[in-house]
Amino acid sequence: MKKKINRAAFVLIVLLTSSLLSLSSEIEPIKLVYDWTEYETRDGIKIEYKYQSFESGVFRNQMLILFRYTNTTLDPKSISWSIKEFRDGVCSNCARIENLEYSYDIFLNSGEVIEGDGSDVTNVSLYLFSHFLNLSPGMTATRLTDFEFVNIKVLPKN
Repeated sequence: MKKKINRAAFVLIVLLTSSLLSLSSEIEPIKLVYDWTEYETRDGIKIEYKYQSFESGVFRNQMLILFRYTNTTLDPKSISWSIKEFRDGVCSNCARIENLEYSYDIFLNSGEVIEGDGSDVTNVSLYLFSHFLNLSPGMTATRLTDFEFVNIKVLPKN
């Protein structure tokens, strides 16, 4: 009788442990990349990103994803796109991706580099909010877990 109870307890512990491990492996923490990392190059426009935390300034207490766009060609070009935002593993704007709020465009001269540095709150094509560094009452703990550039169009500019 005692052996049956020990076996049942062992099986129960194994099942609970494997269930907890599978739950924890489904939720991957955000991978913070602090050096410029290439996202994609499309028709001569290189898109890079990196994470940066801001302790002070206009983005105080925030982690942002900064973007850098490089025109690697000899011709001026414009690029337009939308961004899907995945917060805590769920696409938070997929139902509204066609809204202008998620549409961006920039113009780059030949060889020009436009880089987000957190100094310009108005140029939303240069950054994406990830999460708050420290939470105060009423603040959300939601985190950006992934992003995806969609509907990318690169056009020559005359």
